[in-house]
Amino acid sequence: MPKIAVDAMGGDYAPIAVVKGAVAAARKGVKVTLFGDHDRVAELLSDECSDWQLRLPITVEHCFDVVDMAEVAIKKMLIRKASSMACAIDAVKMGRLDAFVSAGNSAAVHAFAMFQLGRINAVLRPALAGFFPTLSGAQVFCLDLGANTDCKADYLVQFAQMGSIYVQHATGVKNPRVALVSNGHEPYKGCSTVKKAYEVLSCMRDINFIGNVEARDIFQGGVDVLVCDGFIGNVMLKTAQGTVNMMMQMLKKYAEQSLFDRFLLACSGPLLQKLKSSVDYVHAGGALLLGVKKPVIIAHGSSNAQAIENAILLAERTVKDGVIANINNAIQDCLTKNPLSVGSNLNFVDKGLL
Repeated sequence: MPKIAVDAMGGDYAPIAVVKGAVAAARKGVKVTLFGDHDRVAELLSDECSDWQLRLPITVEHCFDVVDMAEVAIKKMLIRKASSMACAIDAVKMGRLDAFVSAGNSAAVHAFAMFQLGRINAVLRPALAGFFPTLSGAQVFCLDLGANTDCKADYLVQFAQMGSIYVQHATGVKNPRVALVSNGHEPYKGCSTVKKAYEVLSCMRDINFIGNVEARDIFQGGVDVLVCDGFIGNVMLKTAQGTVNMMMQMLKKYAEQSLFDRFLLACSGPLLQKLKSSVDYVHAGGALLLGVKKPVIIAHGSSNAQAIENAILLAERTVKDGVIANINNAIQDCLTKNPLSVGSNLNFVDKGLL
């Protein structure tokens, strides 16, 4: 049975929301270890279940430090070895636990995961990745969703390779269609980084690169892997979520104008809820940090209890599926053999390939 390490102190509503979510997951049989202020976490657990130590598969490990959500200096974060985040990741590194979940400072999670768990050999930068729904009924795997806001062209190329490998192993799609997010489908569109990545991907034989895709076409279903830097990916994700929320609020506002409109809204409620849940981070739980050696799930900073529960359940499924090891090996083999991505810090211009 997978054992999940959870940063109890990470997130806008921690530790209350995290504890509530952990209890909900534990009631479904998931083994959870909460890292944080033992007395505070134990008190909250008792509020949820008075005899939690006997009835729930939850343990608590004390950590007297916390990485603040607003902290920005990576060097300062990394010396916080006694923080709930660092201790939880270390437990996964040592093999005591199987996966890590946090709604805390995403930059800190990214940094700790890279330096404590380690990157897969030849991976330049891990990427935050997740699935988006499409009109075709299939899902598009998008990366990066926020781990790397500033990217070089070689990062984007590796994201494309990692995403293609992940989709092949995780969904069974044999030849995933890969596209870059740009402001036009033409090869000359996009910033210099996107254009450089386009040129390299166009010449690669081990990837089914179909060119650029515009934001309006992302959800049409013609792409299996969507590649962008973390700034674009994060804005795209939150824009989709915000648009759906705005539509829900507008419909409620319009329904107030008449009794008949309220009746129509009530009848369509279940359909609207399905629409909202398809892009809602609460239902998704979190996103996978692809490119590190062990499963890491990063949840939204404003995650409520349900979002935390779903993030823990996602971590459990990821471990149970057992595909991460195979995916990591495939990524390592691909990037090591590919002369464009050998794990050095040189970009393609430095290598004379562009």
